[in-house]
Amino acid sequence: MAMKDIQYHHVQMDEDTFYHYRHINMEVKTKVSGGADVGVDGLMLFASTGTEIAFASLFIPDMYLAGSVITPHLEWGKTTDAAGDVVWQIRHRHIIPQEVPLAMGEWTDITHRHGTLASTQVVLIDQFPNVAASTSDHGAMIQFDIRRKHDDADDDYGADAKLWAFAAAIRVSRPGQINNPMP
Repeated sequence: MAMKDIQYHHVQMDEDTFYHYRHINMEVKTKVSGGADVGVDGLMLFASTGTEIAFASLFIPDMYLAGSVITPHLEWGKTTDAAGDVVWQIRHRHIIPQEVPLAMGEWTDITHRHGTLASTQVVLIDQFPNVAASTSDHGAMIQFDIRRKHDDADDDYGADAKLWAFAAAIRVSRPGQINNPMP
C-alpha cells in the first residue's frame, strides 16, 4: 500500500513500530448569544470587536487509545490583506454519559502556529495545548468553546477572522506497522 493511501499520521517509536494518529474534524456551531457571524461562503467570522464564541463537541471514538492525549487545532484565515494578528483561545470540559457534566476549564491560548500571516490567501493552523480525555467510555465526549480574544494586546488585526475548521488529532488504540494500518 502506498504511503499516500494511508489515512493516518504516523509517529515512529522504534525501527519497526509506529503509533497511528487520526484527525477528527468537529462541526462548529455558534452559541445563541454572542455567536460568530457567518460569511457568504458559510464559514464563521469572528469580529475584531466584541466577544464571539462558537462551540464544538468531540465524541471519543472507539479506536481512541485510552489515556493518550488529544491535540486540538483550528484552521483560520484573514478576510483582508491588512496587517495584524489574531489571538484564539479554547476551553473544554468532559461529558460522560450518566454523569453530571464537569464545569468548563480555563481559557487557553494557542501554543504553536503553522504558517505565517501574509494575506487572505493563506490558511493558518493554530495548535492548542494537549487535552487528556478522562475516559474512553462509549458515548463520552469533550465539549470545546472557541473564541477570538479580540481585547488582547496581541490581537491587532482590525477585521473579521474566518474560521475554516476545528479538529483534533487522536492516538488510535495500538501501535502497528506502517504498511499495515488499522481499519
